[in-house]
Amino acid sequence: MTSCPYPELDERIWRNILARANVFHAIRTRLADLFDRTFFSNAVDSTLRQLASIADEFSEIECNTTRAVLATLGEWRSVVARTAEFAHLDESDADLLREIENLLLEALMASDIRVVNPLDETFVKVSRLSGQVYRRYFWRKPAFSLAMEIAHLRPHHSYLDPYAVSALTTSVPNAVVQLVIWPHAFGPPAYAVLPYVLIHECICHVPARQDRVDNGSTFAEGFMDWAAEYFYGLWLSRIDSRLAPMTEQHVAALQQVLTGASNTDASSRRVGRRRASQLVNWISGHDPGLGESRSVAKKAVVKLALTLNTTMAPLDIKDHFVSELNPAPNPVLGERLRAWVDGQLDPADLLQCTCA
Repeated sequence: MTSCPYPELDERIWRNILARANVFHAIRTRLADLFDRTFFSNAVDSTLRQLASIADEFSEIECNTTRAVLATLGEWRSVVARTAEFAHLDESDADLLREIENLLLEALMASDIRVVNPLDETFVKVSRLSGQVYRRYFWRKPAFSLAMEIAHLRPHHSYLDPYAVSALTTSVPNAVVQLVIWPHAFGPPAYAVLPYVLIHECICHVPARQDRVDNGSTFAEGFMDWAAEYFYGLWLSRIDSRLAPMTEQHVAALQQVLTGASNTDASSRRVGRRRASQLVNWISGHDPGLGESRSVAKKAVVKLALTLNTTMAPLDIKDHFVSELNPAPNPVLGERLRAWVDGQLDPADLLQCTCA
C-alpha cells in the first residue's frame, strides 16, 4: 500500500490514521485492558499517549504508507518494551505491556507481506451482512470513503466523549458511506465503536428511500437505530470477535453520549428507539401467539423497520408513524397493526393511516 485510496483525504492524515488503526488492530485482544489501565497507571497512560506522537512523526517524515505504518509499529513497540521494564511498574501492568509487545512483533512480521486496512475490512463485512438482510427488500451496494474533521464532532463535552468518529451516507449518484475521523483524538475508544457506526449507516441510511436526510428524524435516527442495534448484537462477533468485548463496552458508552445530550438530534434518537421498544411490548401484549416470545415480537418489529425504510415515502410520514406509537398505537393504527401481525396487511400499508 503506497498511496491513499480516498481522494478527499490528505496523504499525511491517511498515513497517521492507518498507522494508529494497525496498532489497535494488532493489539485488539488486549486493547480494552490497555485503555482501562491508563486511568490508574501514569506509565501506561504515557505509553499510549506516545503512540499518537509517533504516528504524527512518521506520517510527516515518511512518504511511503507501508513504511510509515511499519515504522510506527516498530517504534511504539520499543516504547512499550522500555516501559515494561520500569522498576516501579505494577507487575500486572508489566505483564500486560509484554503481551502487547509480542502482539506488535507478530504484526510487524505479518506486515512484511502487507499492511492491513482495518477500516475498509470492517466496512466490507458490514456492507455484505447488510446486503444479505436487505436483499428481499431493496439494496444498493455502497462504496466506502474516509474523511477528516478538524475538531471534535461534539466539542461541548469532548472531555467525556473520546468517540471522535462519525459517518454519513450520500446516495447521489451512487451510495457512499463516508467515515469521518478527527485524527488528533483517534484512539482506542473511537476505533472500538467503528463496527457500530458502520452498521448504523448500512442499516439506517444506505437503502433508505425517502425525500430527504434529517439527523433530527425519529424514524431515520431513532426507530431505525433500534433496528441497527439488533443487527449489531447478531453480527459483532462475526465482524471481529477479538475486538468484540471492547466494542460492547464502548458502544454502550457512545449510546449514552448520543442520546444523553439536550438537543433535537439526541431527543429524536431517544424517542425513536423508545417507540420501537413500545411497539415490541404492544405486540407481545396484544397477540397471544407472539406474546409467548418477546424475541419473536422483536424480530417482527425489525422486519417492519426494514420494510418501512425501503418504502418510498416522505420522511415526515415515517416520522408521524413513529409518533403514533406513543404510548400505544391509536385505534386505527392498532387495527392495521393486528392485520399486519396476522399477515393480512403489507407493512408499507401501515403508513397510509398516518397520511390523514
